[in-house]
Amino acid sequence: MIIATQYEEVTQIKMSRYPEFNPGYSVCAYLVDGLLIDSGQAHTAEELTDFLKDKEIRTVVNTHYHEDHISANALLKERYGVELLAHPQPGERNRQ
Repeated sequence: MIIATQYEEVTQIKMSRYPEFNPGYSVCAYLVDGLLIDSGQAHTAEELTDFLKDKEIRTVVNTHYHEDHISANALLKERYGVELLAHPQPGERNRQ
């Protein structure tokens, strides 16, 4: 379930598996000028992707590598061809 709230040029997209949106059970993504900050949880990936279909999203930036902040990345890349700017998986920086 998602709820979008507009704050001037920024759209906050609050996502949760539960309709109550209890603290600790929800995360937020933010959309501004074609940039999406974080892409949320796996169970809201499809709903978020559908919500963004007419928003002209170009880039996704992840604040950090936790599943509740990156789970819609692949779907957004597949459907809309967005550029993904994300931290490497833990340990990948040191691999050759």
